[in-house]
Amino acid sequence: MSIVWLDERACQNAEVCGGKAAALSRLSASYAVPPGFCASSQSGSGALIQAYERLSQHLGVTAAAVAVRSSAADEDGQQLSFAGQYATYLNLTGANAVLAAVEQCFAAGTSDRVAAYRATFGQAAQPKVFALVQQFIPADCAAVAFSINPVNGRRDEIIINAHWGLGEAIVAGRAEPDMYVFGKAENRVIHRQIGAKAALMRPTPHGNGILELRTPPALAAAAALSGAQIHAVARMALELEQQCGYPVDIECAWQTEKLYLLQCRPVTACLK
Repeated sequence: MSIVWLDERACQNAEVCGGKAAALSRLSASYAVPPGFCASSQSGSGALIQAYERLSQHLGVTAAAVAVRSSAADEDGQQLSFAGQYATYLNLTGANAVLAAVEQCFAAGTSDRVAAYRATFGQAAQPKVFALVQQFIPADCAAVAFSINPVNGRRDEIIINAHWGLGEAIVAGRAEPDMYVFGKAENRVIHRQIGAKAALMRPTPHGNGILELRTPPALAAAAALSGAQIHAVARMALELEQQCGYPVDIECAWQTEKLYLLQCRPVTACLK
């Protein structure tokens, strides 16, 4: 494999592009999935640079800001998610930065952390690891949603965690986010808790990386999502659950009133 684009049918195969990329590829025609491509360790630097330049041209810029993430063949499956085990690099600009991050994504497949995770679940085989390169979304606010309550297993509830800025603050556990319990039958929020949101993540002003900042007190006290945004995230989670045929864990981001889908995977804890 050289380069496979997210909107190509070949990218829907986890053996070709990894589980993360395959899931997003299958959904890219129906949802606002940031455009991008997938590379393997055999792609070569020349093909990677050409693909990055093509993506930049598609986005109308000289050098696009991108997110680079590992996408392993057995990642985000119905048995194991490998959540947080592989590599993610956000807000990278320029071919050299992208090439370096792609190499780090490949190397993540042989890290001690991934090996320990695999051993815990009796997985001995070395996975195929790919690198997913996508347009970086500098989110105004972000959310992680579960189409089933992952704590008590209730299938009539959608759980939404939300925060200002990038979703990395949520997934990396850097701040207590807002939490909403959305009743499917009621079609409304049935419980809400405004989190402390003491820190938030923003892209660095001049590219290549993100910053952890203290959340301004007024922003920390305010709800990160409006009522309409909560309904939109809940609707997306419910639609994806119905489309996939199992409870899903999604990551999404709002930027200038547009909702982007950044990841979709099974809620493995509730499928076992």
